[in-house]
Amino acid sequence: MTAATTIETAIEMLNQGYSVRRIAADTGFSKSKIGRLRQQLGQDCKLAEVSRRPTVAQLARLAGISVRSMHTGFFIQRYGVPELRQWLLAGVISLHAAELITRLNLEYQHEIVAMGPDKAKAIVKNIRRQLRDSAANVQECPDDEGGA
Repeated sequence: MTAATTIETAIEMLNQGYSVRRIAADTGFSKSKIGRLRQQLGQDCKLAEVSRRPTVAQLARLAGISVRSMHTGFFIQRYGVPELRQWLLAGVISLHAAELITRLNLEYQHEIVAMGPDKAKAIVKNIRRQLRDSAANVQECPDDEGGA
């Protein structure tokens, strides 16, 4: 392969979204050389932008929310029951209440959703209180300094 062909191959792979590691393996270029090539494509040549999946931080910035909230939304999207996601999108239930319900197994999620949003909010409030109380009990435990 000639140098020009190799560079064209690297540019094509960058435009198709291949990883730097894969391009380096296929073309024989160093990762730093591919990084410089990617930089030139983006800044100087103004060729097609490298198609990459955006990071969670970029998505959060675009949405105007925190990275933690974005992660929470992805968690609910992946593990929550559909009705819970619908409640969240409709504004019936808060993001963090939906997260707490999503952390339960699917059977419990379905049971809670079947009870309706008002009952679900009461259950979430009860779970939060129990978690807070159990955390307080852990902090109050005396140190085991001399026992066997």
